[in-house]
Amino acid sequence: MNHPNQASVTPPAVNPIPFLALLLALMMSVGPFAIDTYLPAFSAMSRDLRATPLQLQATLTAYLVAFSIMNLVHGAISDAVGRKKVIITGSLFFAFASIGASTATSIEQLWVWRALQGLASGAGASVGRAVARDVTSGSATQRLMGQATMAFALAPAIAPVLGGLLLLVTSWRSIFIGLAAMGLSTALLVWRLLPETLPIAIRQPLSFSNLKAGYTEIFSQGVFWRLTLAMCLGMAGFMIYILSAPNYVTRLLGLTEQSFYILFFPLTLGTLCGGFLSSRIAGKRSVAASTYLGFKIMVTAAVFHLIAIVLVEKKILPPVPWAACILFFYTLGAGTMLSSIQVLVLESAPDRKGMVSACTAFTQSLISATFAVVLLPFIWDSLLNMALTGLALPAIGFCLFHWQQLVVKRRTNSKGPALP
Repeated sequence: MNHPNQASVTPPAVNPIPFLALLLALMMSVGPFAIDTYLPAFSAMSRDLRATPLQLQATLTAYLVAFSIMNLVHGAISDAVGRKKVIITGSLFFAFASIGASTATSIEQLWVWRALQGLASGAGASVGRAVARDVTSGSATQRLMGQATMAFALAPAIAPVLGGLLLLVTSWRSIFIGLAAMGLSTALLVWRLLPETLPIAIRQPLSFSNLKAGYTEIFSQGVFWRLTLAMCLGMAGFMIYILSAPNYVTRLLGLTEQSFYILFFPLTLGTLCGGFLSSRIAGKRSVAASTYLGFKIMVTAAVFHLIAIVLVEKKILPPVPWAACILFFYTLGAGTMLSSIQVLVLESAPDRKGMVSACTAFTQSLISATFAVVLLPFIWDSLLNMALTGLALPAIGFCLFHWQQLVVKRRTNSKGPALP
């Protein structure tokens, strides 16, 4: 709903800000770098901090839980004071927390610093999506998000490789110094290149009653839950491989800490191509049709991946490259789906773009954290269990998205208010 005395502003159909896709990609990449860059250093950190693998896995959980909770705050603040201030402040605080993590002398200290990183790193990702919706609409938003996804997709490939290289020449602490440099660079570039995209006339007051009304409006909508859970489950299908990468690469595949590219290269290339595909078909297909296409590619790829893993288990195929290469097609679908479905989610509350983006990021990161704690310990020691889970999650996501489209069709046929 619009706040009283505020006019609704329709964003233009063409992106008016040069290099915005690259800026969005940088803001969105802070989170993946914070997750993936230090994964190759788990063994070294375990020795240095005298920590068990599960204790180190808990550093991911601490990060993701804090990330998910703070996302709700980032979006609400950005709807009140503007996007730019929130992104810059969050990036600077992320740099501070990264420096703190580099000084940790115990696993308990690292838990605290990782949680502080999580509190800050969501600003760029959640508010960045709102920036995209501030300045574009419809297929232009899909095209912009597709372009940003293409650049953002490089992060999961570059991050662990960079972490492994740093580990060869220096200690694991330099990885967190590098993350601090990334936070500072993001703050500087946003300060210099990004204009404020949220006009004062349509900002929402930062009050308890307004926050309560906003969260109630968003979280009570069936359309929000169906679309957001569909997106989260689709993305979770390959997030389980990212979160379990240290175990998957070194134990299940029997590779070295410098071989993370075996897993991350197909994941990244697929996401890159998915973003490209989404940007190319924007305006030629409806946003819903593009989302359907992404889900169909994901589920089909997951079926073939499961077949390949069964053949690996029977010693008919070698685990490398078959345990990883088919994931390219999975993330091809994921990249296509993600660029499209985000547009539909943002349209579920067009007057609270920052808040709905934050609620989406909150839900997604909370689900990832839950999977890291509850699901991964039961499946990460088996290639077959991971492949089965990687099929089940996007299949459920596809069903949720199809349910939403049936709701749209029913309401359209009854001449009721159409939902995205």
